[in-house]
Amino acid sequence: MTPGPKKAKPVTASTRAASSPTANALRRAEELAESFKMLGNARRLKIVVFLDERERSVGEIEAALAIHQPTLSQQLGELRDAGLIAGRKAAKSVIYSLTDGLGRRALETIYLASGHVAPRTSTPARKSSHQAAVFAAVLSTRGSQATDWHPGLKSLLQE
Repeated sequence: MTPGPKKAKPVTASTRAASSPTANALRRAEELAESFKMLGNARRLKIVVFLDERERSVGEIEAALAIHQPTLSQQLGELRDAGLIAGRKAAKSVIYSLTDGLGRRALETIYLASGHVAPRTSTPARKSSHQAAVFAAVLSTRGSQATDWHPGLKSLLQE
């Protein structure tokens, strides 16, 4: 006997709730908590802040932050596994840098949430906010509302 077609599951309040934006955010909460936990460690946060300026060798990081090599290797590995930093081989050493995506966004978020100003002046978020403000100023001199034709610009201008 051949099996018949599978019946579609009825849409109920619980299945709608499972696919709601809130349910999706709740599922991502664990992932977000892990990212913030990673940067909740003072040593790891110091490493990320130190790498924000430019890429550094393990020796430079060890000397500047006074973290012993075995501990530093463990912390670098955790940050690398979390996607916050990346390493590349250069001769006999490894050079680490903050990742442009997750690493920089995480650090910018921490600065914004804490009310502190990021020491770098060329971070992408600050550039885009400045560019949006300049763009809006240019448009306003021409008698046009920037947010009328570009809704995403409104959120940038409200930062």
